[in-house]
Formats: sequence, C-alpha cells, structure tokens
Amino acid sequence: MLLVSKTWILINFHAISSITQEQADTILQQLGLVKVFITGNQVISSESLYQAGGAIGSNGNVYIGTGTQDPVSIDLEGKKNVDGKPATGSDYTFVLKDQNGNILQTVSNVDGSFTFDPIIFLPENAQPGDVFTFTVSEVVGSITGIKYDSTIYTITVTIGSKSHTQGQDVFEWLTADVVITKDGKSVEEIVFNNEHEDPEEPKEPGKPKSDVPTSTETNWMVWSIVSVLSLAGFILLSKKQNA
Repeated sequence: MLLVSKTWILINFHAISSITQEQADTILQQLGLVKVFITGNQVISSESLYQAGGAIGSNGNVYIGTGTQDPVSIDLEGKKNVDGKPATGSDYTFVLKDQNGNILQTVSNVDGSFTFDPIIFLPENAQPGDVFTFTVSEVVGSITGIKYDSTIYTITVTIGSKSHTQGQDVFEWLTADVVITKDGKSVEEIVFNNEHEDPEEPKEPGKPKSDVPTSTETNWMVWSIVSVLSLAGFILLSKKQNA
C-alpha cells in the first residue's frame, strides 16, 4: 500500500490583518493537505482562530514552509506472505533502490507487513514535471526449504504542484503521482509471497541384476547347444561316409 503524506504544516510569516472563521474553513478546504495554517502569531484551523504565541501542534511531520514551494513525501509499504498467508516474525528483508540501483533503505518485515521510511521530495531536488523511479525487492535469504519471491516492483513518482492564494500570499506545495508496476502491469499494492518447497520424493532403488538366466536366455542357450551338437554330428557322419 502507498500513501501520500498529508501532514505538512504550511507557515507564512506575513501578517494578515483580519480573517474570519469562515475564511479559515475555506482555506483549509481548498488546501486539502493542510492540518494547521499559521500566519504571524495567529493559528487558523477548522475549529478555532486564536493568538498562538508561536506554538505549533501537529499529528504528523512538521515542515516550516517559506511561502514558496513546500515538499511532498510518499510512504511505501508492502505485505509479506508465506504459502499465501501472512508471515510471522521478522525473518525477511526488503530493499528500496533508486533508478541507478543504489540501495536507499533496507527493512525487515514485522509479521505480515513491512514499511520503509518516508521518501521526501524537496524543492531543491524535485520540481514539477520531474519523474523519479524506484524499485522494491526481497533479499534472498538462507531459510532452508523456502523458495523466495524474485519479483521486482517498480515505483514511478511524477512530481506536480498545487497552490492557493490568500490576499497577497501565495502558498504552493509539491504533489506526487505514484504508480506501482509489476512485470510491466500496474498494481495496487506490493506483495511478496514465499513458498515452502516440496521435499524430493526418494527414488526407488534399482532392482539387482539376477545371475539366474531368464527363460528367454535359457531357450537361446539350449538352441545354441543343440545347433552346435547337430553341426558336429553332421560333420562326423560326413567323415565316416567318405571313409
């Protein structure tokens, strides 16, 4: 499963002379991604407008904006199954790589799932229109009897932007459009499934070769002996007649 972070807090240090609760609600609805909006020392939320004295509260990540473009982050997580059922323990390892194959993160499963740290795109290294590619795969371990999933998931992130204007203030933030593909086809989630290998069936021992001749071999031997004796008798008889 993949989530785009919605916990950024935008902060603008330009004072707004006055703003009503209705205007505050409108701003929050239009911004969508904003949990708390601060201008000067006033805090605007969907519940109240009051003098904040510089305090900031959030239920997630906090980023101090500059009134220009603010960042966006994505969270990557997946499921881990063994024989079609959620795994238990933390025996499996997964790697997140960039488009050049460099390892960015390595994590282990916690029972039937695993989660990477958020990938943050800052205006310094990501601009609207930029495309970033990542891969997620499972590390082949050494658990006896387990066939590891060799699937490589490709994550394509396309950076965009949104903005909101309030008076003379323009608030702009980056967005991320994320597509996950497996074997060239789009999928909704990342799932690795390992399987227990079937034990090899023991081979039937070969039957020892018998020293006792078969009936066919016996018949052939008798026929050969009779033929030789008949030929010898014929030769002797011919010699006697000639004598």
